[in-house]
Amino acid sequence: MRIEAIELRVVRIRLREAFETSFGVSVGEEKVLVRLRADGVEGWGEAPAGSFPGYSYETAWTAFWIAERFLAPAVVGGSFDSPEKLRERFR
Repeated sequence: MRIEAIELRVVRIRLREAFETSFGVSVGEEKVLVRLRADGVEGWGEAPAGSFPGYSYETAWTAFWIAERFLAPAVVGGSFDSPEKLRERFR
């Protein structure tokens, strides 16, 4: 499989109901959406990072930055015949 392109977007979504924790109340979240095109096929994914580094040090924007600057350039244009080969490239 040859990866032709990766598109990244940060989107802000409104929650159906407010989410309350000891950190406060949230009515929305930022999420990273990923669109990957390979061999004429398109797939979508989502990074699990949230808006605030409360449960994890990572945020949607740090995930976006790492994917944009390091991960996507490492694989776009490359051919991978298994998930293991893709993981090897990320190493």
